[in-house]
Amino acid sequence: MGRLTRPLPLLDQQGGRRLPAALLERLGQGLRADLSAVRIHTDPAADRCTRLLRADAFTCGSHVFFRAGAYRPDTTAGFRLLAHEAAHVVQQARAAQSGVAPAATSEQDADRCADLLVAGRRAAGPSADPTVVRPGLTGVVQRHVSYEHRVLGDLATDDLVAISPPRAGAAATGGRRQEILDRQIRLCELWRNDPTVVTEEQIRRVCPWIRTLRLGPDQVLATYGEVNALPDYLANAPALEALDEGHLLPILQTIRQEGYNNLTRLRSGSDPQAFFARSASPPYDFEMVTRLVKWDELDELTRDLGVLREDHFRGLLARNACHFAPASWYRWETSHLIARDLARQAHATGDAALARRAWTFAGYADHFLQDSFAAGHLVNKTLIMQWFVEWAAGQDLVPVADLDVISTMTADRQPGLAGFHLYDDSYTGPSNDPQTAQELPTPEERMRASGLVLDQSDNRHAVYQKYLRFLANDAAQLSCAMAHDYYNSHSLWVASSAHPEPYEVWGDATLLTGPDGAEGIRQTSGAAQLAQASVEEIIRTGEMSVGAKDIRRHFPTMVRTEAGDLEPVAAWNTGRREFFEENIFSAFLPALQNILVRLFSPRLGVVSQDQDLAEVWGQELHRADDRPVDVVESAGRLFAGANGHAYEIEPTKGSVQAGRRVADLGLFGSHATRLATDGSTLFVGVHGRLHGLTLSDLTPRWELSLHGPNPVDRGPVNVLWDGHRLLAGYSGRVYEIDPTSPTLLHRHRLEHTLGFGGHETTLAGDGEMVFAGTPGHVYGMTSADRKARWGVDLTKVGGRPSRPVSVLWHDGRLLAGSAGHLYDIDPTTGAVLHLLALTDNAGDHPMSLSSGASTVIAAVDGRVYAVDLDDWSGARWWVDLDHDEDEEPGPVSVSLRGQRLFVGSHGHLHHLDPATGRVRNSLPLRHPVSFGDFATTITASGRFLYVGMHGHAYQVLVNN
Repeated sequence: MGRLTRPLPLLDQQGGRRLPAALLERLGQGLRADLSAVRIHTDPAADRCTRLLRADAFTCGSHVFFRAGAYRPDTTAGFRLLAHEAAHVVQQARAAQSGVAPAATSEQDADRCADLLVAGRRAAGPSADPTVVRPGLTGVVQRHVSYEHRVLGDLATDDLVAISPPRAGAAATGGRRQEILDRQIRLCELWRNDPTVVTEEQIRRVCPWIRTLRLGPDQVLATYGEVNALPDYLANAPALEALDEGHLLPILQTIRQEGYNNLTRLRSGSDPQAFFARSASPPYDFEMVTRLVKWDELDELTRDLGVLREDHFRGLLARNACHFAPASWYRWETSHLIARDLARQAHATGDAALARRAWTFAGYADHFLQDSFAAGHLVNKTLIMQWFVEWAAGQDLVPVADLDVISTMTADRQPGLAGFHLYDDSYTGPSNDPQTAQELPTPEERMRASGLVLDQSDNRHAVYQKYLRFLANDAAQLSCAMAHDYYNSHSLWVASSAHPEPYEVWGDATLLTGPDGAEGIRQTSGAAQLAQASVEEIIRTGEMSVGAKDIRRHFPTMVRTEAGDLEPVAAWNTGRREFFEENIFSAFLPALQNILVRLFSPRLGVVSQDQDLAEVWGQELHRADDRPVDVVESAGRLFAGANGHAYEIEPTKGSVQAGRRVADLGLFGSHATRLATDGSTLFVGVHGRLHGLTLSDLTPRWELSLHGPNPVDRGPVNVLWDGHRLLAGYSGRVYEIDPTSPTLLHRHRLEHTLGFGGHETTLAGDGEMVFAGTPGHVYGMTSADRKARWGVDLTKVGGRPSRPVSVLWHDGRLLAGSAGHLYDIDPTTGAVLHLLALTDNAGDHPMSLSSGASTVIAAVDGRVYAVDLDDWSGARWWVDLDHDEDEEPGPVSVSLRGQRLFVGSHGHLHHLDPATGRVRNSLPLRHPVSFGDFATTITASGRFLYVGMHGHAYQVLVNN
């Protein structure tokens, strides 16, 4: 869990209610803690905050906030959730009392406590000291920290050693330690309020030795150490030179904010939780789940980076095996050698700009040098992910998305992915890590560089797509994160060619706090200083006394085993499988179940410009309440409608630009919210009414009631803008409305509409004629007609009176679909020209239609059919996409665009070959553990699809 500050100002430390006496006693005894200060929040503000975090509950100090309906302590699941959060309350209270961060395994510990309490057992032994929870909004202190990279780049080795915990018996350095920390805190504080006014001179007055650089076209000021930290956020060194202030400054401010808060905590024992102006995120501190919040904010900031958005923050996380040995060795050396070459050119020409570029590449490179000394980065990331996939396949209770797709990405079947050839000292590169491979210029090169085994009997590109889905898999990525966190919090003893005597290294969040870590800091910083000195020497003299291979000799390549022996990093990694399965994966299982159920998406999004069906972004729509979502694009702008609300969504980053409650929905009637636009007004049909909203800001312009006095008569309103007319279909009527005002121009009451109303009326048009479908019937009319010009009773030709009818106008043909039957209708007379029974078992859902030059695609109840327009003897092909016999068939949405056919069904997207019906790719947007209405609507737009589903809107990348 995590603490929250300014973005969630509604967190209330005064309100909330006490735990009932019985719960207080049960939880307090089980956790050996005084929980009388705990307050439970279930109000609308708590619901909003938990929805923002996309969690059922979260803990902040002594306060526990629940999503609406999640606080159910009288049920087993509800009590378990409460017990889990209570365990976090105790963890945070202990952290506040001791000033020491909770362990990296505190999420698993909370799950362990919850399991024991549910079973009626104590989670804390009687010998444990009781914990008293104090009231207030405190928080935990843990996450992968960029400020450590910053201080490694900006501080001398002796200074870093001085601020680390002294060895037992070593002389205290309290005064010097405080002086160093105070100076670094003052340096960070320069940027706190207005980072754009800070100058090099101000930095020199605080830290005279620090090297500064100007980055990007906007010449953003940064220290060399800050450049060291940027590779966690940006794809490569050229990105540091190319990005504008709007991207660079928020990331730098996040690093500075993090440094200020963590250094202050080291200095005083308490975290000030200071917020820095223009930081990409507030001062969260993160564990496994709450990191995802910051990922959201940084991901949105960087979502427009890359050729096809693949360089967003989550995409970098998916490809970040280059931050782990052995790939980190090559990532460092590649950029370091470029820096040396630029340094030679700078010396030869005296060009200051070339010198600046040399330092930019050197600063980027040194990040990977520093990673190569971190305990958690000596694990082989890809190998752990492969082991996890194979382990998860044998577990019934692990909700891993896409497991059927990625199950072939195991170490046995894809041995080249883990890059064991990179451990060989004689190998000169390149690395096959995902980031390095994805930087190659063509899809074929990127695919081959990955190390995939591409069996000629298989579809090579299908194997590549599975590999990309493997990289994007949240569960597999989290499995490595757990191993990473474990070793960072437990340390390793390592050795190198240059330092064969073993020494202890810690890692992320423990570099400056790990006991007896001084020698590890000295070795890490010493290698980094050596790399800096070599670049400086070349710029100054044109010569070098230390080569890249000399620096590489300092990198840890040996690890001490539990038996006390040193073995090569490669051998140490291959021998870790049983340990990971028993101590990491199995111990992680309860937390993994908890985390994955809470995640908004089970994937990290676009990880490659070659990906097909990759989620660029997903946006939960406030107050959509998991209802179906209609999406429409107009002139590069994206709009969504759901549950009586209309939204404008920024199409590149997915942020909601504007939202408007259009209608108050009662207990009766349809919540379906349908959209259309003429480019100046957004038309919204909902609950028996039609609304016109100004397109610029969604302010209401007019509304028109279409329903009668009967309260049950509040059905769906379909809206059509045919290029010059605004049309609405509702309850067996067709309306033509003035688009600028609530003026009804024409109303057509169709015949054969039975019952109390509310039955859906679908629309299509050719610019002159209007075609309408009502249950069992199709009608044609013009604006001048007082009643329908013609009507056809489909019940006489295979239709059913109660089934909805869909109509489609395409290239001079009128097509209709109902009750599993497809019709070709003469648009001038209503005569049925062709009829094809696709299925006799269709349910009550409407048929979705889309047509190309010679083919119509019809879909109903999870089945998709292709019919040649010049051959109505039968379907050319059909495919059943809903294979789950336990679920009722749902509505289907289809979109045919040239040689691309996309289908949305039950929360899944499918990319089909329109010629054969072969499923090229599928993407489940819904979570493996989720329930509700997953009607899925799709709108195609160039290289992207816009999808509405379950109260959310998505943008999805598509490729051939």
